[in-house]
Amino acid sequence: FKDPVLEIGRNITSRMTEANLPAMIAAKKKKSDDMNEDVELSSKLHQNIEKYCPPNLWKYNSAEILELLTSKILYDDNEIIGLWKPYGLPMFGSANKSNEHNLEKYLPMLAKELGHAQLLEVHRLDATTTGVVLLATSEHRRKHLKQLLFERKIVKTYVAITNGIPRPSEGIINIPIGEGKIGNIRNGKGEVVERYRKTLRPDYSSKENKIITNKKTSKADSSPATTEYRVLASNNGASLVEVLMMSGVKHQIRVHLGLALGTPILGDNKYSYIDQLQKPQLVKGGIVERLGVK
Repeated sequence: FKDPVLEIGRNITSRMTEANLPAMIAAKKKKSDDMNEDVELSSKLHQNIEKYCPPNLWKYNSAEILELLTSKILYDDNEIIGLWKPYGLPMFGSANKSNEHNLEKYLPMLAKELGHAQLLEVHRLDATTTGVVLLATSEHRRKHLKQLLFERKIVKTYVAITNGIPRPSEGIINIPIGEGKIGNIRNGKGEVVERYRKTLRPDYSSKENKIITNKKTSKADSSPATTEYRVLASNNGASLVEVLMMSGVKHQIRVHLGLALGTPILGDNKYSYIDQLQKPQLVKGGIVERLGVK
């Protein structure tokens, strides 16, 4: 045991030598250099995921949104407008979000920009879906297009990248969809409220069901939902899937791909787990390495 008071008066050089401090400093410097090399190497192997993210429309002002929509016009003839709806833009507004961007809000301004008296909505796309939206410049054309959609003379084809490879590679999913409770959450007032989302409501009493015979069909409300899909390509645990909706239930493709096939749309954590909501999606296979993201 050494008295710390007596140790203070010792020659600082001898104490450093005894403690082998120069070697410790050199070792620490080498470790730091190695870490910097690792960081530099890592930055070469990986890139920031933000480069794959779509533009954040909530940072755009009204003039920028209008300019963006005008640039997305694909077709303008025969009283029909084909508009490529950007990702993240909802079709309609809501009472508690009146100041947020939505397509309905910009239709009068877009009509004026294109030289039309009006633009009327024909069908819808989810806010998180990007693709072609048909608009009509007259009520007559709007009713005509809606009738063609109803008769399935206009076919809407969806393409999605799935987290995982669907098995079988093509098929028809015929499982009703309804609302289901999935836990509780505290709202802004600290109150515990129930959480709901779309879920599968299989009809076990159907004559087509010859496999599962020991379960009863839920009595909860549900809507018939049929989805036809086909895998176009697969690589590194991801698949490019072509989807046709034979019905029009909200979130139908997301529910059927995620909860029925177990291959959710890449990045869609809402329908990645049967019994959990908003848990981060566990990316399968070599997708992360292939993208080179972190």
